[in-house]
Amino acid sequence: MIGANGAGVTCPRMNRRRPGSLPGAFRKTSVGSAGAGLDTGTRADDRVRVQVSIERVAAATPALVEAFRRLLPALSPSAPQPTLAQLQEIIGATCNALLVARLDDAIVGSVTLVFITIPSGRRARLESVVVDPSARQRGIGEALCRAAIRLAGDAGVTQIDLTSSPARAAANRLYARLGFQRRDTNVFRLPLSPG
Repeated sequence: MIGANGAGVTCPRMNRRRPGSLPGAFRKTSVGSAGAGLDTGTRADDRVRVQVSIERVAAATPALVEAFRRLLPALSPSAPQPTLAQLQEIIGATCNALLVARLDDAIVGSVTLVFITIPSGRRARLESVVVDPSARQRGIGEALCRAAIRLAGDAGVTQIDLTSSPARAAANRLYARLGFQRRDTNVFRLPLSPG
C-alpha cells in the first residue's frame, strides 16, 4: 500500500495461521439443526444438519478463481472477475483475512475481513459477504460471519463495520441477528480512475 507521501504503508502483523489451523470453530461448523427449518432439498421431516467447513485461505489456486467466477456475480454482477494474481494479493495482504465456506468440498461462500488500525482504535470491516445462490438458506452466510467476528475478536478488534444495500433484505436481517446495529451516518464514495 502507498501512503500520501508515496512511501510504503504496512499493515500491522497479525497472527497468520496455516490452512486448517484455525480454531476448531472455524474448521467445521454444523449449520442448523432438525428443528431450525433448514431446507436441504428434502422433506421437512427429513431435514439434516449441514456440515460446512470455514477456512482462512492461505494461497490462491485455480479452484479459488473458479469459485469466485461463480460467487461474484451474486454479489456484484458488474464487478470484474479477480485473477489468480489479484486473489493472491488480497490473501497476501496482512490486513486481510479471506475466509471461504466449503460444503462437500466445494467453495460455496466467502467473506473478507479487513483490519484497520487508526488513532481511535483497532477496527475491522466485513466485505464481500457472498453465498452461492444454490447453497443459500442453510446458515452458511451466518457461519462465515461468525467465524470472521471471532477472528476479529482474537485480533483485538473493538468494532466491526459493514455496509449492505437495503435491497439485500435477507442479508440485512442476518446482520441484525448477529448484533450489528444500523448507524445514522452517510457513506461517501469517490470513484477514481485507475493509473
